[in-house]
Amino acid sequence: MMRSYAQNIIDFVLPPRCPLCSVRVHVDGNFCGRCWSDLSLIIDPLCKSCGMPFDYEIEDNLICGECIKSTPSFDHALSVFRYEGKGRSLVLALKNNRSFVGFQALSKLMINTLFVPEDIDLVIPVPLHPLRLMRRRFNQSHLLADAYVNGCGHNLKVSSTVLVRQKNTVTQGSLNRKERHKNVRTAFTVKERQQAKIEGKRVLLVDDVYTTGATLNACAKTLKAHGAARVEALTLARVVGLNSYI
Repeated sequence: MMRSYAQNIIDFVLPPRCPLCSVRVHVDGNFCGRCWSDLSLIIDPLCKSCGMPFDYEIEDNLICGECIKSTPSFDHALSVFRYEGKGRSLVLALKNNRSFVGFQALSKLMINTLFVPEDIDLVIPVPLHPLRLMRRRFNQSHLLADAYVNGCGHNLKVSSTVLVRQKNTVTQGSLNRKERHKNVRTAFTVKERQQAKIEGKRVLLVDDVYTTGATLNACAKTLKAHGAARVEALTLARVVGLNSYI
């Protein structure tokens, strides 16, 4: 009762607001109706490998052409919404604002997309190179990983020390598909003293955006080369359409 009363006081003084447009909402961690309807959530039918949405009904367990052409190093990937409209605005707000207030809302979305904590041993955010982290002051992928774990309520841990970005690669945004894969091919490593943490373990990789899958693929390949048994991937957004295949 006291907790409910205290929460009512907090909500009166600092009312819950939509993390995208700041309109007042009834429950903390929710989007307003307009922003929610403008998020293009990714739902079935999907590629069973990379999670790319299909525009038409397909047979169960079908994989897309890109995954047929080149099997990803990760075992399975899922994304919450398309990188367009309000979804793009949400990702940019997260990337550019260390004090972003919408993590409770994001955790709900991620958990609804991949609520299988019993099948995961360790959550690993895609790392930034130390120099880039020093400039940006935060890693949005780590913040997303924390939000997912905190929202799950299970005994999961986030580790930012296992997977290391050893090369300060150029930004992927200006590169085509082939160049993206080449750019990050040897960008990641696992330090020897950290290897025991992932040997035989089921790992969940967390990142903000899936474009061509180059970064997730390089991370998964590195983790498996150092003993990880399985690597799942979860991203907040997914680029869908011609841009993701250039």
